[in-house]
Amino acid sequence: MQQKSVNMEGIKPAGLELKDRLVGVQRVTKVTKGGRAFGFSAIVVVGDEHGVVGHGLGKSNEVASAIAKAIEDAKKSSPELAEGYRTAWIVEGLAKSLGISLPIFSTIYKVLYNGYEIEAALKFLMKFPNYTDVDFI
Repeated sequence: MQQKSVNMEGIKPAGLELKDRLVGVQRVTKVTKGGRAFGFSAIVVVGDEHGVVGHGLGKSNEVASAIAKAIEDAKKSSPELAEGYRTAWIVEGLAKSLGISLPIFSTIYKVLYNGYEIEAALKFLMKFPNYTDVDFI
């Protein structure tokens, strides 16, 4: 059964401290009768680094205005929770309540919610002993 994604209609970009990241800028060319018309397109991701994210695309004849348009488009796009962010919280809570050890999810939870460094998490998981997760195989 497929679940619908969480709709975050209650989240308004004005109430959050959104940070923008430039994903990429590309030069685009349109061939016309008079020659080639050059322009730029920019892709920007906007979020609060706690799971709320939006994306935008901007096109213009100048790089700066393409980036500005992309940021505006990203802020207008409905922010939503990034997939997996809330899932890690739910799985960690279920595992604790059932007494199940899930080292990968526990480490992901620590990275997302407790500020655990990604490099330290990878080192921990690489040193973790390999066991069969399922007993009946």
